[in-house]
Amino acid sequence: MEIIRTYTLYLNSHQATIGGTSNNCTFNITPAITLTNLANRFLVSIPFMEVPYSFNQLNSSYNTLGYTFTDSSGTFNSTITINVGNYNITQFISAFITALTKDIKILRPAWVAANISIVYDSSTGLCTFIMNVSPASITLKFSANYVMSLMFGFSQTNQVFSNSIVLTSVNKVLANPINSIFLRSDTLKFETSFEAVVAPYSQADILARVPVTTLPNSWLYYRSEHKQLLSNTDITTINLYWSDNINPLYILDLVGLPFGLQMSFEEVQIRPNNSYKDKLNRQVPVAVPKKLVQARDRILQELMDEKDKLEKEIEEEKTKAIVDAQSS
Repeated sequence: MEIIRTYTLYLNSHQATIGGTSNNCTFNITPAITLTNLANRFLVSIPFMEVPYSFNQLNSSYNTLGYTFTDSSGTFNSTITINVGNYNITQFISAFITALTKDIKILRPAWVAANISIVYDSSTGLCTFIMNVSPASITLKFSANYVMSLMFGFSQTNQVFSNSIVLTSVNKVLANPINSIFLRSDTLKFETSFEAVVAPYSQADILARVPVTTLPNSWLYYRSEHKQLLSNTDITTINLYWSDNINPLYILDLVGLPFGLQMSFEEVQIRPNNSYKDKLNRQVPVAVPKKLVQARDRILQELMDEKDKLEKEIEEEKTKAIVDAQSS
């Protein structure tokens, strides 16, 4: 694979041409980056990037939880809302109890926070829900909130606790479920990149996976030599947006802070002796039988040998004609 040309872009989301936020923005590329030969391809890479850890682990897609409350006065269904933000498990427990108590008091004015306790055991990493009043029970509808179930250490199923049922999480708590964020682009066409989203195996638009290895309100620094093959024949615009490892369909909110990156495009010649076989629009790579490949290569070699032989004969004839002209 021979590199024909290299183009390097230094981009900052604050200077994007289209789009007012760093969550989803577009750059116009002028002049456009265009293949010099349609048989060639582009390789794209992100050698360096810096991203603010300004996003919330608990965002607006997952900060509500439905529940059912039952006591001697009857049963009601309601929903609590916890402020978006970043929490450790102790802070999250406190915010959860506050929100739940406040909501229950609307229909049960005598209800107090002490009626519920959630105990975190740092040695096991588990949470235990305890009801301190009788008769009462609460069903937490984790089946509709995957993130909150992870944060408390449960599977995505509804959970019940009461004065007679002590509820302990089955998994260790995970107060920070976002362990990586993904830079994506819907203008770059990744020919050989796939991911499992709503189908088991589908085309991906991921430019880079950035691990979350630091604390909130700091910077994530990313370096990579990974390159991806594109089917674009020219690059006139570049759209960039973010998602996380929890929900690839949710656009991650960087809360207004910009990110910067270096992006490299390399125009490469895939097969110098067989470039006309490349297909830019091929959607799914299919394995070619080895015998066919060998037969193709043998025929191509024969054609190249014949071409070399004819070119040599032409040069010899030209030389002979020059010598004859000079001697006459």
